[in-house]
Amino acid sequence: MKMSWKYMILLTALTGCLDGAGSADGSGDTDEQGPALAQTEATLTAEEEANAVAVPATEVVRVQLFFGEHSYRVSSERDDRGTAAADSVILIETSKPDSSGRLRILRGSLSPLETYLATTAATVPVPRVLLATEPSSAVRARAAGRTIVASLSAPVQGLPASALVGSTAPLASTAQYCASGTSAAWASDVCTLTNWDVDFCHNGTWYSVTDGVGSSNKKRNSRGYTLGCGANGRVRHYYKSGGIWYKPIDEPTPSGVIIRSTKNGSWALQRQITHSRTASGFVRASSHFNVPF
Repeated sequence: MKMSWKYMILLTALTGCLDGAGSADGSGDTDEQGPALAQTEATLTAEEEANAVAVPATEVVRVQLFFGEHSYRVSSERDDRGTAAADSVILIETSKPDSSGRLRILRGSLSPLETYLATTAATVPVPRVLLATEPSSAVRARAAGRTIVASLSAPVQGLPASALVGSTAPLASTAQYCASGTSAAWASDVCTLTNWDVDFCHNGTWYSVTDGVGSSNKKRNSRGYTLGCGANGRVRHYYKSGGIWYKPIDEPTPSGVIIRSTKNGSWALQRQITHSRTASGFVRASSHFNVPF
């Protein structure tokens, strides 16, 4: 059953309060206890996570925008039995602070193709894999009239701010999000940007946080928002196929930058996202999983 965002935010806030009081296994946010580990419906063991098979990805186009950049990549994904493989799309969206330290990011739960069509001019060609992996015929129809290519080697200049009015969400400053303590702004501004079948919000200060969907609730797509504060961090996406865990995304998250990472899969599989930091500091994060209609 899908939980409302109001409930999720309340649950996160209550969890943070309980964590601050301490727990037997040392899990919780870092405000009172120092580095900590949180797990929410995780499906990997530590050993499986360490031994997950890295999946190479090839960039097919990069779009430069006034608030950051988008990198579209193609990788291969295996089915549940590990026998068949198909192309899948990875989208890494980087939102960088402006001169005043404020952040901005795209609104909504757009697919990679929707994102590309919404942020580029109608004269810009479309990489073939974005069309081939888009499940919605209505979205594919929006690409009519554009040239279809295998890839674009040179970066594409995206639409200017004036053309994206209403399409981007103004966020708080990195200083506000990276302040110590539970961040109500992160929960309200960022966790609500994507509303999928399964959503998790982590607005405390975490050393590492892991979310996943298990064998009884397999999903096709995974998306994460990761913000590293005071240290370089990483976001990793995993899926399980043929009894083996694979790692299609292993992306650095520089301090003060929001990385929205999306894996549009080929099949409904067990999936997991881990957000972590690699030095002093903490991360805030949210994770989302769904099967598109």
